[in-house]
Amino acid sequence: MKTYALSLSAFFMAAALSAADIVEVSNGNNALKFDRDGVMILDEQRKPMLKFQRIRFVWSPPEAVPVSAEKTGPGTLKVNYRIVKDHDEKIKVSSLFSLTDGGIRIKYKVSAPKEVRTGGVMQLMVPQKGIVKGAVYKSGIWTRAKNGGVPYEEKDRYLKPFRGPEQTLWLEIPGNHTWCTETTEHLPLKKEKEGEWESEYVFRSVPSSLNACESAAVFGGRPLALQITSDKVFHIWESGTPELKLEVTNTSGKVLKALPLTVFAFDYDGKKVLDLKDRLDLAPGERRSVVLKLPGEKRNLYFLEASVPVGGREFFTRTNAALLPPHEYRYPEKSNIGIAAFFDQPDRTSVLKLMKRIGVHYYRQGDNRETAKYGIVSFAHNNVSATVPFRPEKDGKRVKKMVADFQKRRNPVWEFGNEWNFNKPMKEKQRRAAVYVTWAKALKEEIAKRGYEVRLISVGLAGGDIGFVRALQEAGAWPLIDGVALHPGRGNSTPDAVGNGWFYRGAIQRVKKQIAELGEKPLHLTEVYACTQPNNWWVDSYRQGAENVLLTFALGVAEKAASVLFYQMHNGVWADVNGINPKDREYDYGLLMRDNSPKPSLMGFATAAEHLDGAEFIRNIEIPGTKIRGMEYSTPRGKMAIVYDRTDGTRQSKNTKDFVHREAWVDHWKTHRAHDFKSNLKEVRTVDAIGRETKIPVREGIVSLTLSGAPLIVYGLELD
Repeated sequence: MKTYALSLSAFFMAAALSAADIVEVSNGNNALKFDRDGVMILDEQRKPMLKFQRIRFVWSPPEAVPVSAEKTGPGTLKVNYRIVKDHDEKIKVSSLFSLTDGGIRIKYKVSAPKEVRTGGVMQLMVPQKGIVKGAVYKSGIWTRAKNGGVPYEEKDRYLKPFRGPEQTLWLEIPGNHTWCTETTEHLPLKKEKEGEWESEYVFRSVPSSLNACESAAVFGGRPLALQITSDKVFHIWESGTPELKLEVTNTSGKVLKALPLTVFAFDYDGKKVLDLKDRLDLAPGERRSVVLKLPGEKRNLYFLEASVPVGGREFFTRTNAALLPPHEYRYPEKSNIGIAAFFDQPDRTSVLKLMKRIGVHYYRQGDNRETAKYGIVSFAHNNVSATVPFRPEKDGKRVKKMVADFQKRRNPVWEFGNEWNFNKPMKEKQRRAAVYVTWAKALKEEIAKRGYEVRLISVGLAGGDIGFVRALQEAGAWPLIDGVALHPGRGNSTPDAVGNGWFYRGAIQRVKKQIAELGEKPLHLTEVYACTQPNNWWVDSYRQGAENVLLTFALGVAEKAASVLFYQMHNGVWADVNGINPKDREYDYGLLMRDNSPKPSLMGFATAAEHLDGAEFIRNIEIPGTKIRGMEYSTPRGKMAIVYDRTDGTRQSKNTKDFVHREAWVDHWKTHRAHDFKSNLKEVRTVDAIGRETKIPVREGIVSLTLSGAPLIVYGLELD
């Protein structure tokens, strides 16, 4: 590629700016100053905060270097750029920096021929001494469902702070928030017409005393900021009385009087355990704190909401809190329970500790040098193109590195490939199965060379696709793999539903049957689910999530799966960690809410791990003449049954125009029916989906249990 250097004469012209070339505008809150290095933003004390310098077309050679500026209004600077590495001189760039009442707005105009790649443009944006560039804050707005369903968060804006001692500049991220460095930000160009693009940065200047939530409210022009916090990173207490703090901040810039504050909390049974009403007078910028105390019980889950109406509009926030006592897992070597993925939110150590508490034994993709101290065994998982066969000359080094890395991590199981079969016709599945074999052969050869003891399991199957299993066998994969990986997707049904389609147990049984015909191999369930996208008929409500996570793991033991890995620990997606998109259910697969507070499903996970600890499956339960179903296990604590009444069926919801989910504290089962069971004990012990225990007396060898569709753990039944 031909390169073009900036001439020495041009260089010295750029370096020889005089005092007359320095252009400055100010509005008392901020100032803009152009000099030889670009445009500087100054705070109200005239201290440098942020400097804008060259613009790089990362996917193409050109760079735009600021060379001059002119004042075009009381608070505006037009900046002109010289284009380097543009020998045809067809690219033009200009920007307009404007001081606003609350901050700074920068508008860019670019003209360039179509061969110039404009997708990867980066602005050099250098924090000055004493200015700290912070992490992205993803602001959400709690919203009521129009038809009375479960409230949810909508995306407000993604913001990034440049924080100084007295003043902070918050940038609304217009492009990809992950495309950045300490000194650059993505500048997304929007095509206006052929050969012309525009873009914009918007900054808001606020006192550094404001936190991120408050700053977002100021940025969005909202009169209030509401936030519920605690000194527990996940709002989980081991004992005592949970105590949280509500902060209400006046961000309107004027006095707010007699604001009606309402705070409530329900426990898992739907009992209102907190009911607070107050009137608030708030001066401009005033932050009012309210202590929220919840009942101290052995184990429970609480759902909190705080709301304040201002000017005919309601502002509210929600969170959850849990009491989850410590627990020691005594038989981890027998556990098949695990997590498929997690984010380092709020930090990696805290997440690993929580995973240990809820009983995670396996992790799909990690390093045992790190996870072993938490009692977690890390598998290996990676992916390659499903359509490109292994090429020794191009992929040989890649395979060597894969094997070497996973050997260092001491991964005992390796899931290679991810859902290559999803929504593909049979011929394409066969082609992809053949591709898989080329890679599997190369991997097995390298594994053998290195003496690496690892079980290579198949590409993770999307759903119970026995056709793809057969395609793998026909392509020659069967002697190369040491197990089959399955992602048994599930829709609007409970996990025990069977048959064809998106059924959890049905998918497991179909694949197990096919494996038995081809030659027995362990079955790993490397992604299992309880998605809780609010008011989506196809997925679980929050309460159904707890019930179905418990049942998912119980069935995993019953079906003798080698591992059952829940997808995933946190809400969000990898490209948008802690992000917000209420229209995309990929954002709602976690055990934790977006604020890292516990969903009911996290409690269901812990309950499953605690009571399946050391358990071995005995038999399925189906009592004649009833709709009672379940499973029986032997455990170190005695025989345990998980029972439920399927009078209401396995289908949880219907696709209706007005479908909504019920709140998490509302029981969603229609049928609750008493059933008599035999027992030779004085009392039986029951455990609900979130792990709360109840003792029920036995009279004359009979105990009466009221069952619904929710799984109930029971110790002490005689089911023979």
